[in-house]
This record gives sequence, structure tokens and C-alpha cells, in this order.
Amino acid sequence: MKKIGLISDTHNYLHPYIFQIFQDVDMILHAGDICEQEILENLRTIAPVIAVRGNMDYYGSTKVLPPLVTTKIEGLPVLITHDIGDIDKFHQKLISSSNFTPPQLILFGHTHRARYQIKEGVIYINPGSATSSRDSRKPSVMVIEIEDTEITKHDLIELPEN
Repeated sequence: MKKIGLISDTHNYLHPYIFQIFQDVDMILHAGDICEQEILENLRTIAPVIAVRGNMDYYGSTKVLPPLVTTKIEGLPVLITHDIGDIDKFHQKLISSSNFTPPQLILFGHTHRARYQIKEGVIYINPGSATSSRDSRKPSVMVIEIEDTEITKHDLIELPEN
């Protein structure tokens, strides 16, 4: 079993509570808009980090990050990217690609809105923004547990006001 911290849209600010939330995770996945390498360095003091470049990562030291990463965690195929646009359109392109086996988990950010949605066996997760939400929620992150290619637990954690 692996416990994974999911974070996105930190925009050069790492809420101090994140260190407590992620203290016992095995890995952290960051879905972009990091803005400065220092954010990743601080996250790496907690656990190994896989990160992708967001639309705000073209100017600082994070511009070298890839726009998309595919990996496997506990046998679960995972795709990490920043912006997928419309989920329905993205999903149709994903499943219609004949030379590509769709991942079972897609982690994305950009919208600043937390989301957990399953479409035809593909799980779409957006942990929301760790700095500012675009809906009535507070900033947020997620923690998931993966065991034997299954997500066995997922928790959305709202961050307290500073």
C-alpha cells in the first residue's frame, strides 16, 4: 500500500499545514503551477516528488519540468498533467486512441477546483489549488491510498486560513 499526497497550483507558496498533512505519505504528485523550484525542494524534505509544468511555470526555474508524466504506482497506471480542458472531450480523445492504453488515474490541476470523477473506469482527480480556490471551498490538497492497482481511499483536505 502506498499513501500519496496530491497537490497543485501552489503558485510559489507552500502552506505550512501541508507538512503536517503529508508527513506520512510515500510520495507527492504535483500537477503544476509551482512557479519556483524552492517549492519542490521543500516538498522533497517530506517525500519523493513527481511534478509537471503548469501554465505559470514557463518563467522561473520550474520551466524545465515536463508537461506530462506517466508512471505506475502499486501497478496503477497514472498520468499527471496540468490542464486537460473539458473532461468529457479529453476522455473521448483518451479512449479513442487506438495505440494507447488509457491510464486508470489522471491527476490534473489548473482549474483551482477540487474534483474526483470516474468515467468508464478512468479516475480523474484534481486536488484543487493549495493556495486559492475558485469556488466556495478553501484551498485544498488530497491524500489517496493505492493498493494492488486500486485506490482504496481518497481524502480531500481543506487548508486552514493563514
